[in-house]
Amino acid sequence: MTTADPVTVEFSFADPGSADTHDAECAAGGVIEAVPDVTSPASCTLSLAAGWQTVTVMVTDDDGGSDSEPVAILVTQLAELEIRPNAITLEEDDGEWEVDGPGTLRVYVFSSSGFDATSIIFTSVTLGDPELAGVAQPTKANARDRNRDGVADLVLKFKSRHLLANGAIDTSTVMLELRAQTPNAPVIGWGPFKIRLDD
Repeated sequence: MTTADPVTVEFSFADPGSADTHDAECAAGGVIEAVPDVTSPASCTLSLAAGWQTVTVMVTDDDGGSDSEPVAILVTQLAELEIRPNAITLEEDDGEWEVDGPGTLRVYVFSSSGFDATSIIFTSVTLGDPELAGVAQPTKANARDRNRDGVADLVLKFKSRHLLANGAIDTSTVMLELRAQTPNAPVIGWGPFKIRLDD
């Protein structure tokens, strides 16, 4: 689950009083959603911060009886990316594709309210086409205010030849996915990417 979308929690319950009516309440991180007049199965939706969150669901019947159950959910931080350049050229040589240029990609991971991109753990970062099994890791990282909002963003450098050699891109690639970890939560982000062929 990511912070870009509300988290939906599905739950079910049973009551010996078959004629009873029920109300539910979902609570996590100071956020509470009331779900009146529910029947099993049911669901509730909460907007949660990235990291491990405990959601507690309480169901109360019209006789005053109630029961609750906590569940732990890991919420992933959705990061905004910019990939520059957003295309590379591959050329065919004796039946094998090679990188014709450029040799280095820069991936800018933007900080936002509640998310410090510079807290990403360098050794956790991978980049690759989400449709392929391979990934590449960055060779360098530094902090820079790319969008000039007064907050440092993270700049990651990747070698194009590493992406190709590791099976992280191929001739059909149209998007790259970055995965990483902060001390508190996993991070994911996507950016468009083009492969130009020079055969």
